[in-house]
Amino acid sequence: MKIPSTLIILALALPGCRQSEESPPETPVTVFEQELIEADRGFATSTADSGVDAWVAHFAPEGAMISGQGEITGEPYIRAAMEDLFADSTVAFTWEPRRARAAQSGELGYTLGDYRISRRDSTGTVVET
Repeated sequence: MKIPSTLIILALALPGCRQSEESPPETPVTVFEQELIEADRGFATSTADSGVDAWVAHFAPEGAMISGQGEITGEPYIRAAMEDLFADSTVAFTWEPRRARAAQSGELGYTLGDYRISRRDSTGTVVET
């Protein structure tokens, strides 16, 4: 089953995402929930490897993400919103989905998880932000 990437990215940007290492991954209940977790891990890996190009590639053309500035819709605007973060070689952004929930129909689902943004300061020390 192909997972709609817009849905996965939107879930990543929701305020319900926590920055924590305390919550252990939950066991997905359904096959669709497992597929969501695997797709979200793939998203995390590809963006870690390929930066903003991979981030944008995971959105449908009409895709949107929610940020502190509100909804950002469309590839050029999403790229512009994320470009500086991925261009900064002192910044590391990681994401680990912890659980997924899906409608019984398998047509709608989301993931929740933990993210971490860290920076290397001028001395090379990693600082959590």
